[in-house]
Amino acid sequence: MKILVVGHSVVDKVRYKGEVKTNPGGIYFSILGFMANLPDAEIHLVTSFAEEHYSLFEEVFRLIKFPVSPKTEQMPVNHLYIKDNEEREEVYEYIPGKLNIEAVENLDTYDGIYINMVSGFEIGINELYQLRQSFQGPIYIDIHTLSRGVSEDKQRFFRPVPHPEVWYGNADFIQANESEIMTLGTEDESKDEIIENILSVGVTGVIVTNEKYGAAIYYYEEEKKNFSFSDSALTSNTPCVGCGDFFGAVFFSTWLEEKSFEKALKKGVTGAGLFIKHINRDLCKT
Repeated sequence: MKILVVGHSVVDKVRYKGEVKTNPGGIYFSILGFMANLPDAEIHLVTSFAEEHYSLFEEVFRLIKFPVSPKTEQMPVNHLYIKDNEEREEVYEYIPGKLNIEAVENLDTYDGIYINMVSGFEIGINELYQLRQSFQGPIYIDIHTLSRGVSEDKQRFFRPVPHPEVWYGNADFIQANESEIMTLGTEDESKDEIIENILSVGVTGVIVTNEKYGAAIYYYEEEKKNFSFSDSALTSNTPCVGCGDFFGAVFFSTWLEEKSFEKALKKGVTGAGLFIKHINRDLCKT
């Protein structure tokens, strides 16, 4: 199995209950998910990182391949203000530029492409369109921070995604949490209507995650909308950082191997539960 992964590397400054913890963030957690689920897979990562922060990522990044040079002078530092039972607040120190996905060669050798819009600026709609034209295999997009705009003081806020039909129209899988999915439609549309719009253009599956209750995938079966839901252990006493990134990697890599929504969903949620138990508890620990 050979998978191309796209996403910015981010330094997370997690602020929770008066404490500040510095962690590797962004695509780092997705890579952990792919490696945990398919340890023999060949993972190629398109990302960027600055030498001054590389030590945070080195333990994992030294085990994978980079088809394009990842070195950059500056990388995003994301201040995460974590609150119980609320969406976290995010403030960036630096807004990164696009990743050079156009420089990746031999796209047809990959079994799938996973794009995590960690910063929301990994690629634009033109790059995505060209990628779709060049690659006929499955493309998975985690909407993530594409769902958020940027204020003058670099706070990230939810807003409607510009041209959402281009984003989901050039993907096979769309992942979003309960807040993010609402940015793929208009203010007047319900979640069900937005999901219906996404599926109507030929998207294979829409995955909606919920930190407290689990995850669901919506898809067409015999021309009717259907869904599967898994609720195993995707809960935590502290808010989860990186949980959706880990989940998405496990889901997509399982689907690539099994071609089963149910197996991918169950394994993804189970993996996210283990992530919460063994990794997330250290991210917000006070």
